Amino acid sequence: MRRELLQSFLVAVLTVTLLGCGKAESPKGKEMKQVSVEVFYRERMLLPPNATLYVAIEDTSKMDVAATTLVSKTLSNLQAPPYLVTFDIDASRLDEKARYTIRAKIEVDGALSMINTQAYNAFDQSPVKVMVQSVARSQRRSKPDASFSNTYWKVLTIDEQPVVIGAGDKELSVTFTQQNIVRGYAGCNNFQGGYEVNGNTLTLAPMAAQLRSCAEEDVSTQELLFFTQLAKATQFSIDGDGMSLMDADGQTLITFAAVYLK
Repeated sequence: MRRELLQSFLVAVLTVTLLGCGKAESPKGKEMKQVSVEVFYRERMLLPPNATLYVAIEDTSKMDVAATTLVSKTLSNLQAPPYLVTFDIDASRLDEKARYTIRAKIEVDGALSMINTQAYNAFDQSPVKVMVQSVARSQRRSKPDASFSNTYWKVLTIDEQPVVIGAGDKELSVTFTQQNIVRGYAGCNNFQGGYEVNGNTLTLAPMAAQLRSCAEEDVSTQELLFFTQLAKATQFSIDGDGMSLMDADGQTLITFAAVYLK
């Protein structure tokens, strides 16, 4: 009788222990989504000891507001690439209709050194391989800055977000002609308008655009953001083959790379 009671007691204790272990493995019953990001660069160089890597997953769904950071991490003491960064995200924070992209940048002493210029979907694959490119222009110092006018400006980023390729695999672009006409392609539609330049001050007339709709929702959303940011531009800065359009407060709105017209 005593042995039977002891066996029953041990079974009860073991059952409670196992149930307790199950709860520890899934705290508060949260479902977690893991995202791994592998950041690399192709330049044959080693980063200095004071370099840091910042990686973030951002909600870039909204067209007229800055991207919302979902999670982010900063790494230091960087060795040779690639750099693997893993995020554990509470699945309840994710919206199935939202668009989540990865932003990665390397800074040296707080100054931007490398950044990704292509948009990467955070949930496309694991790990998501993200390439960052150097923004240093020391190798171009002997070359004059690109001309503001009569240059084909390929759009790189909008509101600090790498651009998504436009409809028909056509890249976004802007050209300021010497006749004070600006024209370009915003992802779904061609556009055109007038402009005036006084030094580095830019005045843009309202843009006229086609009314073609895009099948890709992210491209359509990006186009609206492009026109919103373009309308805010009041000044520009050119450094080598790169150009930035900025607002009155000096906030960067859109960045470009020059492709020379023949």
